[in-house]
Amino acid sequence: MRKHLTGMCVSKLYRPRLGLLMNKVYIPKITTKFVAPFLYNDGENPQQLMYSGRPENRVFTSRYKNNKYILGIQTNFGNISLSLVNKEAKVASYTESRMFNHKNTFSKVSRDNLMEWTEETLQKCLKEVLKSSGLNYSKIQAIVVNLGPGEDHILGQGLQLAKKLGSKHSLPVYGVNSHEAHIFSNRMDSLKEGKPSMRLPYFNVVASNNLTQLAYTKDVGKHRIFGTTIDIGLGNCLDKIYVKGFRAYPEFAKVLNNKELQEEYLNYCLKNGIRVTPNDFDFLKNEDPYGGQFIENLAKLGNPFEFKYTVPMQKDNSTDLSYTGFWTSVLASIRHKRDMFKAPENTDQISVLCDIAASAQHIAFRQVDLKTRRALELVKKMKLPINTLNLCGGCSVNSKLQDVMKEVAKDYQMSLRVPSKKFGSDNATMIAWMGWEYINSRNPININDRNIHPLNNIPLGNYIDYMGSSFKGVGRVKKFGSKWQRELAGDR
Repeated sequence: MRKHLTGMCVSKLYRPRLGLLMNKVYIPKITTKFVAPFLYNDGENPQQLMYSGRPENRVFTSRYKNNKYILGIQTNFGNISLSLVNKEAKVASYTESRMFNHKNTFSKVSRDNLMEWTEETLQKCLKEVLKSSGLNYSKIQAIVVNLGPGEDHILGQGLQLAKKLGSKHSLPVYGVNSHEAHIFSNRMDSLKEGKPSMRLPYFNVVASNNLTQLAYTKDVGKHRIFGTTIDIGLGNCLDKIYVKGFRAYPEFAKVLNNKELQEEYLNYCLKNGIRVTPNDFDFLKNEDPYGGQFIENLAKLGNPFEFKYTVPMQKDNSTDLSYTGFWTSVLASIRHKRDMFKAPENTDQISVLCDIAASAQHIAFRQVDLKTRRALELVKKMKLPINTLNLCGGCSVNSKLQDVMKEVAKDYQMSLRVPSKKFGSDNATMIAWMGWEYINSRNPININDRNIHPLNNIPLGNYIDYMGSSFKGVGRVKKFGSKWQRELAGDR
């Protein structure tokens, strides 16, 4: 059955993952194309509009006008930002507003309140970004807005504002993919003498909240997806561990915020040769509502080999990733250790929490490590040219994940590019810069007068399937197998 279907082409499959819902049914994903307009309600296909015509070689500054700026509009769930960026990556103004903090969690916000807040915040941020920059609309060349992925009703408000401004001031409006904006944001950081020093093509590890993806990028709109998450993303996994694990039990916070126990634990770490500073617990004063920074900072104080979690899908020959079963096992270990918190507060309780965070983070990143190496082996097998390993997305600012990717880049003799913290999370600056990349790469299509809808899950590119016979002999990554086994065994 599997061998017979390997060469089939599924041309109208929006999400090529149906085969994963049934163990005994295999639906191939090779040469899958997202070209069916009916998938996008009654509007036009944004993927076709954004990526029509693909010249191979381009001069980076050919279409740019001097002293012109692009207005980038980024709308997300409880996060609004606007930015003005010129061709030299100069940010004239940037403004951002977030709806949530650790006192106002998004689980208590209704959709109507969120829509009302988004509409008011967009108008407020627009006035602020124009006022602080001192620019008027005559200095703006185009308006760029993200079309997805995200909450479609929130994205629609940003698109509505962009179209309104475009019609009023006779400016073209372009739509971009926010995941693609993450991929190209590092080129903005690498700008030298008006041109990005980070050259195409390159291989991407997109580690965001809702998606973790391994993609080969040849140009704007030209991507080959080698692996993706079949359930939740890396960031979402860490969020669930924090929200449903560490934050769910008040006794954990009580122990971690005990000043005397903090000092005792730090002294214990120094005696055992663990590098710590007196300020290592300061992150508890400013909680991160999404949990990523909490896990990262707590993991620095723990032993990543104390809890033997299983690396998800390590025996699977594909380059896809999965985190649902993993975070469930982490939560089970947290609930199992709750009994020890019935005793008087002591440093062993802090040690357990730090070890769980360190072990969970270690295994979560090891899956990314393993799958990235498998994907790069496929890239070598296909003899695709590659210049750089590009780490991007919200989780890319994690220092431990950067260290893991540095080892991968070193083993494959590539340079590694990581984003600055300002480009780690979703922001309007990268949306505006993606507009410059889009304008320069082809004749852009103005969506101001088109019936187009944002997408909750807009595709980045075609998915390449190597679960079949073409993957045999590559999936085990024999070159790095012994080192991998030693690390899993806890041998430092």
